[in-house]
Amino acid sequence: MLNIDGPLTMYMDQRKALRILRLRILCVAPICIGMFALMSITSPEDAVTNFLRWTLLLETPVLYFLVSKSFAKQAKPVLSLSSMGITVNVLGCRVGYLPWDEIQDIYPFRFGERMIGITLKDPKKVYARLGLKHSLIPRMNALVAPLYKPFGIRIPPIIIPAAYLPVSADELLEQIKLYRPACF
Repeated sequence: MLNIDGPLTMYMDQRKALRILRLRILCVAPICIGMFALMSITSPEDAVTNFLRWTLLLETPVLYFLVSKSFAKQAKPVLSLSSMGITVNVLGCRVGYLPWDEIQDIYPFRFGERMIGITLKDPKKVYARLGLKHSLIPRMNALVAPLYKPFGIRIPPIIIPAAYLPVSADELLEQIKLYRPACF
């Protein structure tokens, strides 16, 4: 049984996250190389085309290097639960502390992989408090959410990929239920 007297803190499972990152890059790399080859065959030789070709080719290893360095620097916990709220510091969505009374719903969903979604009661109030830097990704998620609705996918503003956590999405939901039963 989980002791909910104190906060529960979770750190990123770096091995798991890097394994998923490598798999994604292995899927994207052939597409980039194919586009590089196709542009080499069909496009005339000019500076813009050459720039685009080399950008496509070098994007994958550079992206892997930068993201893996970000993973290595991730010293903060990616998630903390307490009786007062939840703190989210997931790579790409570092919204920080959210009191339970600002959260409308927490639910699991699948968008390529298992994730936990958090919707807010008053997003504009939370975005104003977070500032542009930390609210940019949640704002973009809210902006594209209507595009996925016809496919039955609810995209929330705040997304926590299970790949970053040492527990599964279902285990995280069970632990959240202990801290905030009213959410379910």
